[in-house]
Amino acid sequence: MRVVIVSTVALTLTSCALGPIDLDPFGRPITPAISMAPRVFTGCIPNQLDRPPELVRGTKPLYPVGRGLANEHGSARLTFTVNEQGQVVDAEAVSKQSPWFENHALIASRGWRFKPAERDGKAIPVRCRISLDFEIL
Repeated sequence: MRVVIVSTVALTLTSCALGPIDLDPFGRPITPAISMAPRVFTGCIPNQLDRPPELVRGTKPLYPVGRGLANEHGSARLTFTVNEQGQVVDAEAVSKQSPWFENHALIASRGWRFKPAERDGKAIPVRCRISLDFEIL
């Protein structure tokens, strides 16, 4: 167990933060219904890469409950950096359509893992973007 002090608030981190990798950040089993298909991200900056970043694990964002009950569709556009370890950092919403959809997309992006981009045989950080559509089927 670790204790992290943030300002005057102590946060206790338990083993749940180090749980099995077959669960998403919300504790849901990663199944084909909620998993994002592995894919190569193109259109990242810089674009002169030997290998672009490739999503190897991640889940789709949860549908905002209030928006689902109101039968609302929406989307979110994110930009984020894939660092040298394949983690998403500096994620931000760039669309201003709906804070609910944007926040759920940002939360999901925290659990995405990538094969990092490479240039000259070395992993490098790259800035990427993605659009996520929320639809009730």
